[in-house]
Amino acid sequence: MIIKFRVPNGYMEINADTFFPEAHRMQIRKMLKYFRDSDPTAEAVHELKDWLQGRADDEKRRQKDYAAKHSEEKEQLLTLSRYQEYLKMFCDNKEKVTEAKKDIANCKNRIRTVLARMNKAEKMSERYKGILEDTFRILN
Repeated sequence: MIIKFRVPNGYMEINADTFFPEAHRMQIRKMLKYFRDSDPTAEAVHELKDWLQGRADDEKRRQKDYAAKHSEEKEQLLTLSRYQEYLKMFCDNKEKVTEAKKDIANCKNRIRTVLARMNKAEKMSERYKGILEDTFRILN
């Protein structure tokens, strides 16, 4: 989404997909004030609010997807741990035990990755909700 507004020395266009995830809160508020001072149409304001709400919803959905993936990986880890214990007790093949250890290590890495992505999605959802609150406060 491209947002166009007046600034003291002319006009500025920003790409919302790039700007909002990376900008600091004060930069966003300043941009919203410039946008407000540009006398935007009601449609443009509504479009910006819908876009922000959509991003917040997308991140929340992504967080839920990662939470489900995290649960699956935890179950997989439990299964692999039981399998490794079984191999240690009843199997003399050290290669299989070593392979099971590698599988457990890989599963733990996947769990850490999924957990980090889930946390990032949660933070981004909260970020977009905060930006949306600022948008309502500044533009209304």
